[in-house]
Amino acid sequence: MKRFLTIVILIIGLGACNNQSEQTNKVHSQSDQKDYSDTLSELDDYELEEQKMEKEMAQQRKDHEIRMVKKEFSFQSTDNCESGGPSIETLNKYKKRTPFNIKKIKSDTNCVVRFRFIDDCCLEYVGDIKRNSDLIKLSYKNISYMPCDCYCEYEYTFDFKIAPNNPVKIELNGKQL
Repeated sequence: MKRFLTIVILIIGLGACNNQSEQTNKVHSQSDQKDYSDTLSELDDYELEEQKMEKEMAQQRKDHEIRMVKKEFSFQSTDNCESGGPSIETLNKYKKRTPFNIKKIKSDTNCVVRFRFIDDCCLEYVGDIKRNSDLIKLSYKNISYMPCDCYCEYEYTFDFKIAPNNPVKIELNGKQL
């Protein structure tokens, strides 16, 4: 009889533990569902933010294209890390976004300014030009939102018309060439 009572008590105890375990599993299951829902919501927010940034970049590209046509110039990437990143010597020598190896080629009616600079990988730049009678100001800026974790040596070229026989000064991001 003692054994019988011991077995009954063990069965009741195991049943209670099993019931408690089921309740705990339900609580954990509900918590996991909430965590999963929160994660999905965060992913949706991230995707929406990414889509918003992509639309902004697309608009900036479109504005850049219109600006180039309207102001009669071109600004193009001629090397954007496809030939490899900058050397350690170059990284140590130049600050990020500072133009170097600047080449200016002028003819009677045209000017080409080619230059290099270092910045994070995976970036995209747009350029602009402002003119007055004796000065042409060239500028460029990054329009990207998500740089990669490396450095690139970019090369860009401005190509624009100039008045014949007009000795004009040219600046690139505020530095006279």
